[in-house]
Amino acid sequence: MYSTRIVYNMSKEVSRREFIAGTVGAVSAYTITSNPNSSVRFINSVTNKFIDKNSINISLFQTSKVSQMNKDIHNSNMYVLNLCKEIISQELTNLQSTVDMPISINLSNHIIPSDIIDKTSMEKAFSSWESYFVNNISDEEKSLNANLLISDIPEIVETKGLGQFPCSCRNHAPISLLLNIKPLVWSNMTKLYTEKSHVFSSSSELFTTSTLLHEIGHNLGLTHDMGYAKYDKEQKIIKSSPMLSSYIYEDNMKGIENYFGDEILNIDEYDNIIVKYEPSFNPKINYEHIQYDII
Repeated sequence: MYSTRIVYNMSKEVSRREFIAGTVGAVSAYTITSNPNSSVRFINSVTNKFIDKNSINISLFQTSKVSQMNKDIHNSNMYVLNLCKEIISQELTNLQSTVDMPISINLSNHIIPSDIIDKTSMEKAFSSWESYFVNNISDEEKSLNANLLISDIPEIVETKGLGQFPCSCRNHAPISLLLNIKPLVWSNMTKLYTEKSHVFSSSSELFTTSTLLHEIGHNLGLTHDMGYAKYDKEQKIIKSSPMLSSYIYEDNMKGIENYFGDEILNIDEYDNIIVKYEPSFNPKINYEHIQYDII
């Protein structure tokens, strides 16, 4: 027996297919997701691998240019992968839950050639990564919950990333793509989570961190309406959490209630306001909101 939650975005209902969501207005996220409430482990009929609902498994990949950039700056080609692992691990560990959820984040040594990514459009860039993932990445390197490629590619039509929702409609686990990782190559956990002064532009460390969590969140089944946007009276800024992120500017998100019943403020009611993209998930998200590939 399965319970089904239907999420409508952009006031459009669609059938269960392969859904992709992005950061900064790329492909709209339409999704109908199902959540099993009986079995703890079930098998994916395509991969023949067991899916353990009591664990989270993620793989992080990088392009060859990102690898070289890390080596040139830090004398370690794994620097940004390690930083992203630390960010994701911290934020997933902070999620509230009544269960102990083991988190496994694999840093792949498989360097993805930068020139295999088609940079002419966001959709083609994502399709290039998907094709390479399916045909060139071994099953041992793939994770069942999320597979993120961290790239050097500049933002395409102001898009920062794309991520698939879990769906049995495809023959592989969810993948995601993060563009322009350069801000994080120069960053660290102290700068992201401790220092008080930040730049809030689309190329900033905070926005890149928010997008990293946003796309991983989509791979785990989290939706835009699980984020929040609130006004900080003391700092006189608006704070937007990763799952909402820059969708705060979308008309269909202004002034509505989010998944948890909290109002998402209408940014049009604020003049010349700074938006801070928070590097942490909405604290109301917990492990029970994570979706799995349903057969």
